[in-house]
Amino acid sequence: RFGNWEALYKYIRGFNELKANIPLMKPSNPATIDQVTGEYYFMMAYTYFALARRYGGVPLITEVQEFNGDYDAVKVPRSTEVATWKFILNKWTAYALKSRAALYAASVGKFWDRNGAMLTGEAVTEKLVGGFTDADVKFFYEECIKASAEVIRSGKFSLYGENPASLDEAAQNYHKIFVEGKGISEV
Repeated sequence: RFGNWEALYKYIRGFNELKANIPLMKPSNPATIDQVTGEYYFMMAYTYFALARRYGGVPLITEVQEFNGDYDAVKVPRSTEVATWKFILNKWTAYALKSRAALYAASVGKFWDRNGAMLTGEAVTEKLVGGFTDADVKFFYEECIKASAEVIRSGKFSLYGENPASLDEAAQNYHKIFVEGKGISEV
């Protein structure tokens, strides 16, 4: 369950341990290495997406940290919120998640009160939350559009009942996705 800061960073540690062990794998099919590597990047992006939605900018940890009694050696400062969202949008992220994360980030940036009236304090001043410029908002909307276009152009996916004759038919189609699920291409 993707719930809180501590649980999410435990996932990140596990994913980084996986990454550290990928070079040691000796699968019978070499494509397995690429698959596992892609899964690592996807899960990292998904976990940081959960963190960014809750906390804004967070520490970006991409290697296993070893604690030897020196707390300062393992302290990683929070990144800005914009840098955290950009980290999520790496090239290995599945396009659907990339689209969702970029849309979420753009919406936060667009609808965030940039004058700081919603929140104030050190986190706002250091851009750990908020801090989006108009250029950042534009960037994230463009990334959302590009990622969505890749999914659409792939031809691998389609909407279920994509041309409903009425609002009732559209509602029925939507209902069927959740009730029937299996065998429906949109799922």
